[in-house]
Parts: sequence; C-alpha cells; structure tokens
Amino acid sequence: MNYASLLFLGVFFSFALSWAGMVLMPQIQLGRQQLVLTTDTKQLYPPARDGLASQGKEVYRSLGCAACHTQQVRDNDVPRWGVRFTVAQDYLREHPVLVGSQRIGPDLSNVGLRGLDANWHLMHLYDPQIVRNPSLPKSSMPPYHFLFEKRKTGVAKPTDALVLPPEYAMEKDVEIVPKKEALALVAYLQSLRVTNYLYEAPNPNPPKPVVNTNYPAEVFAKGKELYPMTCGACHQADGQGLAGQFPPLVGTDWVLAADPGRIIRMVLHGVTGPFDVNGTSFNNTMVPWKDVLPDDDIAALITYVRNEWSNAASAVKPEQVAAIREKEKDRIDPWTEEELKKIEPEISTSSAK
Repeated sequence: MNYASLLFLGVFFSFALSWAGMVLMPQIQLGRQQLVLTTDTKQLYPPARDGLASQGKEVYRSLGCAACHTQQVRDNDVPRWGVRFTVAQDYLREHPVLVGSQRIGPDLSNVGLRGLDANWHLMHLYDPQIVRNPSLPKSSMPPYHFLFEKRKTGVAKPTDALVLPPEYAMEKDVEIVPKKEALALVAYLQSLRVTNYLYEAPNPNPPKPVVNTNYPAEVFAKGKELYPMTCGACHQADGQGLAGQFPPLVGTDWVLAADPGRIIRMVLHGVTGPFDVNGTSFNNTMVPWKDVLPDDDIAALITYVRNEWSNAASAVKPEQVAAIREKEKDRIDPWTEEELKKIEPEISTSSAK
C-alpha cells in the first residue's frame, strides 16, 4: 500500500499548524492591539508624534541609522537605556518599526530623556567628535555634513548657525546652518522616550499609597460591612451609582463636604428628587435609615462612604449623628435638594476628626 500521499499530508499539516501557531496567531494578536491608558499618567499611549518629528523619522530611515542604533530596551538594559523594558505596545504607532539589530551606537529608545538639547544634537550630527567625551575613544559615527550648508555670516539668523569650537570653526565670514532635514531629524530624536508604565511593563518601584488617617480602622471596617446591606444595591459596590437612576458617591460635594451635617440628614431621613449630583440630575427617592440603624452604625456607614473609592474626608462620630437626630426629631418627610442647600454648616471640621 502506498503511504506517500498520507505522509505528504501529515507533513503539510504539521508545517501549516506550526506556521499558524508561531506566525499567524501572534500577528493577529498584535494586530488587535489598541491605544491604552498608562498606569501612571492615565493618558493614551503611545502618544502621537508631531509633523516635524514624523518627517525626522523618514530622515532617520533614509540615513540607515537603524543599522547602528537599536530602539529596544531589554530587561538587562535597565536602567542604562531606560526606566523600563520596551514592549509591543511601545511600537503601536511605528510604521515601520525601527527596532534595529546592532548597538554599534547607543540605544535610542529614550534619547529624548537624556537632557540633550537641540543644539547638542545638531553639533553631534555635524561632527560627533565635537561633543564626545574626551575620556572615551573617538566616535565611530560618521559626520553628516550634507545635512548642513555653509552661508556667509549674517545671511542666516544668529540662532540658526552652529557655534563651533575654535578648532572646528570655518573660514572667516562663513557659518554652518542646519538644513530642514537636520532639524526634523533632531525633532524625531527628541521625541523618542519610553517612560510610561503599562500593564505589560509595570513600575518595579510603585509609589507607596498614601495612608488615609481620617478614621479609626475599626469604624471604616464596620461601615464597609454595612454598605452592601444598605447602600450597595442602589449606589453599587464601586460607589458609581446607576446612570439615570441612582447618583454616584465618588467625588461628590454632597458626600465630601467638610461639614457632614447634610449627608447625616440624608441618611437619617432619606432624599427625594430631583437632585443634582456632579452636574447630572437624578429624580428618585432614597429610603430613610433613622428607624433601622443606630447612631454608631450610621456614623460608620457615612465614614466609610467618605473614605472609600479615592474619597477622603473626615470621619463622622455617633454623637454627631445623635445631635442631628435630636434636632430633626419631628421630621417625617425625606429631604429635598432645596431644603438641604439652605442648611448652614453646623459641625466643625476639627470636631469630626
């Protein structure tokens, strides 16, 4: 029996599956990547490059700079060439990607962060020996004189011409002025920076979180336990509320006011709409808790809400809740926004700490 055809098909499908797994799938996965928010600045990354820097990239390509310079920081390169290693996300806007393969010259992933001004780069392009460290061997980078032109003194603006050391100075009454290609290339080099921390490349030394000392730990813990049973169904576990129905508790003046008198009243007696929160109007009714929760529970609950989800405000004490409960003992109806706004501050910030 001839098994040649079966052998051929087996080999073919083996190669096809290998190609799909090692070439096709990574391409599909990388091709679906999108701009992301950085973990530190919360801005879209990578940022767009301006027009002059984009032109400079084409000059960089035309000069073959990628033959001697890489743009890829590996694990063992940190911190020499950057604050973190590079990942696929860093090259999302690069078409084509100029990663490079050799480091005859230094890695340029973060050359824009090295404190080198435009004049330094221009001098370096004109003749690398001008700005090299005298203690190091001569640079192997060739001079790019063709990116500059000679002009008679006074033709160019004073700020355009290079200020050369005496040993590199031209003949009398002649200046060296960078062409537009040189200026574009420098703009591109200054745009190269890989600093933002991403999910794939996190900060190895993240800043320590600021400890919130507004409340006793046991009070916060008690409020956290009460929240899902009282407020969580409407205002949600993350405090963001439900759009169009229940308002958020995060970053609102009603929650974070220095004087907690209004929010104490809201929890005791409830609220009825319409009600404006962070510029959005809500028209619903909040149930009262005065006949359900004692003063210490209400104080713990409000303290928790005022200090969770990045909120930060003074703690509320049971005696403050008791004082307002006594003051408003005859109140039956829930509060309206108009009524609450008329209430003057009555609990000092110092007494709430």
